Amino acid sequence: MPESFDAFDLAINPEDGYRIVCFTPDLDEYGISGRFLDPRFIDHPQRAIEELLK
Repeated sequence: MPESFDAFDLAINPEDGYRIVCFTPDLDEYGISGRFLDPRFIDHPQRAIEELLK
């Protein structure tokens, strides 16, 4: 699914509790739209910085 992030098909909003936002209906079949990123990824030392997610 990293290619979906790179293609701007989804986003992660750090200002809304790291909520996942899908921009294509195809990703909705996975049921990830509106869910929140796992806290283990948020606290990981190699995570993307918030400025990149915004």
